[in-house]
Amino acid sequence: MRRSVHTFLFVLIAAAVSACSTSTSSTSNFTYPSSMVLGSLPSSTTEALFVANMFTGTVSEINTSTNTVMGITTPTGTYNAIPLDMYPDSLEYSNGHLYIAGFTQSTAMLESLDLADNQITGTEYLKGYPLKTLLIHRTSMLYVLDAQGGNTYMESFTVGSSMTPAASVALDSPPSSMTTGPDDGRLFLSFRNRPIIDVLDPHTLEPITTISTDYPVASMRILSQYDRTLLYAVAFSGTAYIFESIDADSGSVGYEFTIPGIPKDFAITPQRVLLDDNHFSYLGIVANADGYLHFLDIDHGCSVPSIPSSYTGLRLTSSVPSNEAPSIQGITTDDCTTQSEAWSVVYDSTAKNYAVAGTASGLQPDEVVDGAFFDSIYDRVSFYMNPGTTALGNDDMFTFDTTAAQGIKTILGLGLPEHVIIDPETGQAYVSDILTNAIYVVSPATQGIVATIK
Repeated sequence: MRRSVHTFLFVLIAAAVSACSTSTSSTSNFTYPSSMVLGSLPSSTTEALFVANMFTGTVSEINTSTNTVMGITTPTGTYNAIPLDMYPDSLEYSNGHLYIAGFTQSTAMLESLDLADNQITGTEYLKGYPLKTLLIHRTSMLYVLDAQGGNTYMESFTVGSSMTPAASVALDSPPSSMTTGPDDGRLFLSFRNRPIIDVLDPHTLEPITTISTDYPVASMRILSQYDRTLLYAVAFSGTAYIFESIDADSGSVGYEFTIPGIPKDFAITPQRVLLDDNHFSYLGIVANADGYLHFLDIDHGCSVPSIPSSYTGLRLTSSVPSNEAPSIQGITTDDCTTQSEAWSVVYDSTAKNYAVAGTASGLQPDEVVDGAFFDSIYDRVSFYMNPGTTALGNDDMFTFDTTAAQGIKTILGLGLPEHVIIDPETGQAYVSDILTNAIYVVSPATQGIVATIK
């Protein structure tokens, strides 16, 4: 059974590499770059991005300050990548060591590589072909999801001066993704064909609880915001891919919306960034199997638009001189919720307040008074009512129009993006592409490619 599984995997890799060779130069530093991880080199403390080249059985090193590939010195010579004794599929980094999950034609393994001399210091054999890895730095625990035949497993190892097996469990369904909470006290595991997320004890791998989801989760990330821990998940509804936020404690869904394409991987910035329409948000970067990237406004729950929402045409219908009349200031739209409609703000001289209505949003349940802020339902528009020196007459009004955000901001023309990782030090994102054999450097601030490394 082992031999047939690996033979099938080699056929897939050979086919992918054949496709790569027709679309990229043979001088590329990368060949089927399946995984990336950030770390540093012990000898120089240089911050580096490590890239697993599955087909050639090597690991490349990129200087993240210059975005250039570094030469690597080993006892047997200098290379443009670290030669391995297996085909690497997944990488993790901790304290000057790389932990590499991969396979040969006959077996699957997890190896530790000391970056001080680029030598293998430990090998553990896995139950099956590695699917995903996750390293919790605080506890020095490394987790591997692997598969053999029709069976799937989760295995854990302690890593550091040595690498030791800790726990292992057989899974009753094929897994799709795993992540951990910020306190490293829980493991979250999703499944390819089951609408649940299992919450596991990271030491014993025993279940703590289960979160029910609307659809099977394909991939997920986690963020701690204020007093809440939120899971952000890509799920397949059966007809389209859905992005949703899930409270990690209660399991309740905060928002969900459809995203385009077939998501292969995604990452979320560790800090909020300034988006084009001058508001801050965590930014999600999604790599699609269709060969493009698109961007998510994580805080507000939508795709980043190519044309942000806006307002135009603020007018006052009144006989009160404009330098004495109240005024509307700070009109703010929202890319996720603003609709294209006309708004009216009408003064009631008896109640001494203003009724607000939109042609699509309708009459708002709350009025606004001079010197107060107004927020419409569903956050479609907001503004400040600045007092004047002279009150308006009954039924005097302000009018303005809002325009909904349009289009979805994307980066086109990639080959087959495989993995996305964001460097918290430089703020840059890296996307590996297994078809063009390139690493694309993306700026979250501009949502554009700033460099291509080949």
